[in-house]
Amino acid sequence: MHQKAEGLERDNKENHQVDQFIGTQVNLQKLAVEGAMKCIYWLAKNEVAHTTKYVSLLDFVKSMGCTYLEHLDQGGNANYTSERIVQEFLLSISGVITNKIYSDIQKSPVFGTLMDETTDIAIMKQLITYTRYITVTGNTCEVKTSFTNIDNLVDGKADTIMKSTEDLFNNLNFDFNKCTSLGSDGAAVMVGKNAGVAAKLKEKNSSLINVHCVAHRLALAAAQAMNGIRYLKRLSSTLQQLFYFYQNSSVRMAGLAEIQKILGESDIRLKDAKAVRWLSHQRAVNAIRRSLPAVITSLEREASERDNATAAGLVSFIKDYQFIASIHMLSDVLPHLSRLSLLFQPYRYLFLVLNCRPSVFSSLTYCVL
Repeated sequence: MHQKAEGLERDNKENHQVDQFIGTQVNLQKLAVEGAMKCIYWLAKNEVAHTTKYVSLLDFVKSMGCTYLEHLDQGGNANYTSERIVQEFLLSISGVITNKIYSDIQKSPVFGTLMDETTDIAIMKQLITYTRYITVTGNTCEVKTSFTNIDNLVDGKADTIMKSTEDLFNNLNFDFNKCTSLGSDGAAVMVGKNAGVAAKLKEKNSSLINVHCVAHRLALAAAQAMNGIRYLKRLSSTLQQLFYFYQNSSVRMAGLAEIQKILGESDIRLKDAKAVRWLSHQRAVNAIRRSLPAVITSLEREASERDNATAAGLVSFIKDYQFIASIHMLSDVLPHLSRLSLLFQPYRYLFLVLNCRPSVFSSLTYCVL
């Protein structure tokens, strides 16, 4: 009996050691998978190509001492480095994050919806939706804005957008009665009094407030104010012409860079001035102001040596005193408009209460210009 008891004790000890070894291996494999998913998350968060950089990032992390990642290799093709497993990791991470966001929106007492239309690389029309909501943790209340959905649209009509919104709300269990505001760029399809998306949403919630994005409203007002001054309108057009004159020719770009080097200027590339993007106008104005001598020299060279009529017309315009004075004047004014635009962007919902009219912004901006 004693010998039998010793045998049982020995067997139990050996089984315990085996179980302990298996448990350790499982924990190491779990730790390795978690490390791999962290690598995937970092790549996605920093907008790095995850399908091509994942393996090299793993190798780099291993070289830094994270040897537990070696346990990803289970032999053969089971090494957690294929493109399929990368996509599965990414979808799993995405599911955890989005489910938390959706849950918080469902629990929020009220929320606002921000919508905008765009097109993808295949020129397919899409609707992007963000949601602004409230989270409560203990005695702490926090307002968050999260990306909610992107949906392909057949067309940009109000009924199509409304159908997409209804499907989104129904699929995610969002309560229309809690949706108290709609933020958009002010397009007629969104804010139309009778047939716009905002009007259709008000049929489901009469207390909904429609908000024309105040940052976009400022840009429109500034553009309208500039159009009221004929010379500034021509100046803006000239900035665009200058940008494309060099952008469309590597030879001209190289020539400009060489002249900048000879004159001891920094290598400054001209920027495009978008019609309703005042941050781009500021960058364009700063670039031409800082590299004006080099640009004038380059254009004169293009006009004389290559008999380029476009260059001759551009250099005649930008050598004029009025252009130089206007560029310096805009260099003083545009930083304030850009700063105001940046200030409005995270706080556009404050203007739910203010409900400022475009004419107010237009008048103020016109006076500044």
